[in-house]
Amino acid sequence: MATAARMPDRGIMLQMTAPPSTNQLYSGRRFKTSRYRAWITEAGWELKLQHPPTIVGPFELTVWMPGQSDIDNVKAIPDLLKTLGVIVDDRRKYMRKLTVLPTDGPCRVEIVPL
Repeated sequence: MATAARMPDRGIMLQMTAPPSTNQLYSGRRFKTSRYRAWITEAGWELKLQHPPTIVGPFELTVWMPGQSDIDNVKAIPDLLKTLGVIVDDRRKYMRKLTVLPTDGPCRVEIVPL
């Protein structure tokens, strides 16, 4: 993958493999499933290869999810962005707006600093 696409006067656009269903993220109380761990590894490398900068302040996040995904399936994405240091945190103090849109293409994420 290429370097993260920088949007003029906006933010960055990233592409990654779509996360598994929220129902397939954890087994039991808080144990990550093998499918979730595999997605973290795959999507994590996809993001690292795009060399995204760190967004240190508040931001808006737009996610284009492929197929018939439920809107709550997006939760794994900000968690991964935080783990990789692309965003400082996904609490409301930082993530001021989350928009989820359908797409027939790949999973994409736009992060716009405020």
